[in-house]
Amino acid sequence: MFFTFPAWGQKAKPKNQSWYDDKIFHFGFSLGFNVMDFNITPNQDFLSVNNIRPEVTTLNPGINIQIVTDLRPAKHVDLRFLPGVSFGQRIINYYDLTKPVDSPDYLFGEQKLESSFLEFPLLLKFKGDRLNNIRPYVIGGFNFRYDLAGKKEYDPEKPVYIRLERPNLYYEAGAGFDFYLTYFQL
Repeated sequence: MFFTFPAWGQKAKPKNQSWYDDKIFHFGFSLGFNVMDFNITPNQDFLSVNNIRPEVTTLNPGINIQIVTDLRPAKHVDLRFLPGVSFGQRIINYYDLTKPVDSPDYLFGEQKLESSFLEFPLLLKFKGDRLNNIRPYVIGGFNFRYDLAGKKEYDPEKPVYIRLERPNLYYEAGAGFDFYLTYFQL
């Protein structure tokens, strides 16, 4: 208790220099995982005629591949454009509302809904001050997506069918950390 020891956790570490912070414009790539989900709100006319309720029951992991285009107009602000593709799928179960819940016939059918999106997000990234080799950030913006796997035509031979709109606009928000490694920024 009477001796003092240096606090090694507070000691400044050598910073890995990154030319990304010095460039006004730079490129990169992004690999990521996703889980696609959505809410299904059936039309009341559909429910009253068919007595079938759709519900997303299984979410499978997907993958995102994007090209990072980054413009740094200010020290702590980046404008990012990340064109790319993302793949994912959901499984939708259809329940017969005329049957009891514990009945084996309550599950009416199942549909695998796959999506392959072309994505064009435009995001604004706000970065904090760098602490040794770590920098926190928050990011947000809009993403225009076009579903290549979406169906245009209704298939009357399928008893249950959900059609997705091909083009759509989404908002995105997130937070994270940039890690400055010896040869690149992660």
